[in-house]
Amino acid sequence: MRFEKKTFTGETITPEGNEYVECVFQKCNVVFNASSGTFTFQGCNFKECRFGLGGAARTTVLLLKGLYQSFGPLGRDFVLGTFKEITGLDLKI
Repeated sequence: MRFEKKTFTGETITPEGNEYVECVFQKCNVVFNASSGTFTFQGCNFKECRFGLGGAARTTVLLLKGLYQSFGPLGRDFVLGTFKEITGLDLKI
């Protein structure tokens, strides 16, 4: 669904499958579930919002945490490599 120039206040937003153009989010919880594809935010403004992960997105974070903590250097290298792929930063821990 496409939302344009809409103000959301105090809502829980699950953006997957939606497009937001020049919207304002005030005191919203934005929860990424990785459940239904892509989403777009263009020119949006977030005021006092919180971001969170649920569903498959949360499961992926827990998997990465387990790999990092339980598989020694191999797991740490994998997780740090994934972080580098996302951010472009090469962390040495």
